[in-house]
Amino acid sequence: MAAYCGVSGRTLEKARAVVEAATASPRKYGRLLDDMDRTGVVNGVYVQLRRLQQFAAIRREPPSLPGRGPYRVMVIDPPWEYDSPGDLPSHKAATPYPTMTLEEIRALPIGKLAAKDCVLWVWTTNARMLNALELVEGWGFSNKTILTWAKHRIGTGRWLRSQTEHCILATQGRPQVNLTNQSTLLRAPTRGHSRKPIEFYEMVETLCPAKRYLELFSRQTRARWDGYGDQSALSLP
Repeated sequence: MAAYCGVSGRTLEKARAVVEAATASPRKYGRLLDDMDRTGVVNGVYVQLRRLQQFAAIRREPPSLPGRGPYRVMVIDPPWEYDSPGDLPSHKAATPYPTMTLEEIRALPIGKLAAKDCVLWVWTTNARMLNALELVEGWGFSNKTILTWAKHRIGTGRWLRSQTEHCILATQGRPQVNLTNQSTLLRAPTRGHSRKPIEFYEMVETLCPAKRYLELFSRQTRARWDGYGDQSALSLP
């Protein structure tokens, strides 16, 4: 049959898988069948189907144990120490939460919390960029790219006045990610001292599928996220 249609047997199997998935769940996979019919492309559509099915399987997994993991996606906003108020990422001269030394941050139990296939996001200021990259490597992750948050107002700075923060995207293993057209630039307003923009969490949830997410040193609560920090009762192993 496949030879009669001028395609390989494997290509016919892939096309059948797309048709069956779209028939069983048209809201989830119907557009893939439309794309295959419109373009005549089977392999690319099948890859999209398998990726979406893998994402759905991840979201059906049992949730991570709060504060224990393993977590497929983690965000860390380290409470950096600064020698000078001019290095702080906002206009305020003092942090309203306890800070930690670089050695204390390095000793965090990241390996115990991370899943074998994990995406790690680490927030850093301009002044702490090199420290953050060293931490990522020391925890056994590979740096992939850096997201820059452009704020709507200017802060302080010893040299140039700060209006950006950065978030390192790093991975270990082979995590599933939904790469489409995400940018390295995030434009969003500030929301109080050290609170990260809602747009960041929305991007992480879209890009990185997980049953539950972990944020270390969280300054807020969010559905599907376990938060640990000065304002959370969650304890770490």
